[in-house]
Amino acid sequence: LPMMREIANDESTALFFTPRDYHQLADQIITLIRDEVKRESLSNNAYQRSLFAFSSQRYFQERIQILNSEGK
Repeated sequence: LPMMREIANDESTALFFTPRDYHQLADQIITLIRDEVKRESLSNNAYQRSLFAFSSQRYFQERIQILNSEGK
């Protein structure tokens, strides 16, 4: 999903897989079960990314930019 790419980055905040490829999905799940360091890293990175992506400061900055661009 295109909107997910704003938040999720393969190997940084998520593990992507090809839609309908259940073997690849299973492999990704097994990777997370077996690799605690990777699991914790993905979790921490995703949390930090979400703090930025959904912050009230970012929301209001974007709205101000929209309002300023409409006034031109």
